[in-house]
Amino acid sequence: QYNALIATKRVVHMLAKDEYFKGKKEWFYRMAGCIPVDRSIHDENAKSEAIEVLKNNEVIGIFPEGTVNRTNDIILPFKYGAVSFAKKTGAYIVPFTITGKYKLFRRSIKITYGKPYKVTDDLEIENKKLMNIITKMLIKERSNVKRKR
Repeated sequence: QYNALIATKRVVHMLAKDEYFKGKKEWFYRMAGCIPVDRSIHDENAKSEAIEVLKNNEVIGIFPEGTVNRTNDIILPFKYGAVSFAKKTGAYIVPFTITGKYKLFRRSIKITYGKPYKVTDDLEIENKKLMNIITKMLIKERSNVKRKR
């Protein structure tokens, strides 16, 4: 189990909705290396910045659902950004899940990592593959939580 801020020693350039970059918190997101994304369009600036980060052998973090899942479904349909960036740059995808509810100054979330892999097929197949991997990881995490109760 990891604290989200120290799960890796590398800077993770998170893709984040551009609303976070307006107002008093903008400095924090910029300092943390986040990449603003205008979700109302296919944001070419965000795509270019993410690709540059990967080409420099750095890390980007993407929530492939594109939003917080507030439904009872285990997972929402994935957008294609993660698999597209990986295919264009040859970067590895490292599937991960975040479970639990965030509580300030508490170890209330758990980040679980899957095996890194390369995207080798067409984006439709690769997106389904990533969804399946993460769905299985979430089901496993949920069953582990139930067993601990």
